[in-house]
Formats: sequence, C-alpha cells, structure tokens
Amino acid sequence: MSTRAERRELYGTARWQRLRLQILRRDGCLCQCPECRGRTVEATVVHHIRPWTTAQGEERELLKWSPDNLQSVARDCHKRLHAKSKPPELLAWDALVEQLLTSEEAENQKC
Repeated sequence: MSTRAERRELYGTARWQRLRLQILRRDGCLCQCPECRGRTVEATVVHHIRPWTTAQGEERELLKWSPDNLQSVARDCHKRLHAKSKPPELLAWDALVEQLLTSEEAENQKC
C-alpha cells in the first residue's frame, strides 16, 4: 500500500479519532512543540514525533499508534514541523488532509 493510501486509511479511522482525542486531553489541549512548551497555546492537531512513513514492518505500526510517539500541537506549529522535513508534494498532501479534517475537528474536539 502506498504511503498516501495509508495516510488516508489511518487518519480516517474511528481508532485514530479516539486516539487523537486521548492525546489532546492528555496534553490538556496545549501545544507541546519546543517553541510553545510552557505557554498557553491551544493545540488542535496530533503530531507523530517520529514519522511512521519512514519505518518498516512492525516499527511502522508501532510509530503510527503509540501514544509515546504522539504530541498535541497547534496547527501553525504542525505546519512548521513538517515544513522542515517534507518535500513540497507531501506538504501539498498535508494541506489537503488538513482541509478535510478541519470541519470534523471542530465537531469532534471537545477538551
């Protein structure tokens, strides 16, 4: 399965939505990125600290679903974190996913 298809499959599942809410609540809905830590910045996105897309086999699955590999971040911080490490075509993909999830987040995110 391609990474694009895997992303669509992962982020569209009820399992991911439950985990996402769990992580946001664990972090008090506050951004955990290094620039914001210690400040009151609302987080709306859950970020994979170590990218699962570069791993293989069992490690790939562990990185996808492990709460220890996830942190709550503000939307702008998430963009900045990914801009440091992604080629332009993946940044475009992220923008599309973000657009699709924005309306769902507003309904599903209740800290």
